Amino acid sequence: MGMGMGGMSYSQTRMDRRVMGYLTLDMIDAHTRKIVWRGEAVQDDVTKSGNAEEKQVAHSVYKMLDRYPPKMKHY
Repeated sequence: MGMGMGGMSYSQTRMDRRVMGYLTLDMIDAHTRKIVWRGEAVQDDVTKSGNAEEKQVAHSVYKMLDRYPPKMKHY
């Protein structure tokens, strides 16, 4: 609350809690033990029920694997 030239003014702040999920999938070369590919997913507002959470994780993994193998860049 504050005083302005035109009178009283009010501001309001609202905070909402959300659960965010981060998932990283690394593919590692068995011989060199180095990461050869990494997929990452972020899910905003994760569902809290077990069955729906499993579906969200599975969906994220499928989306990541759609980008594997990486496309070759042509120069």
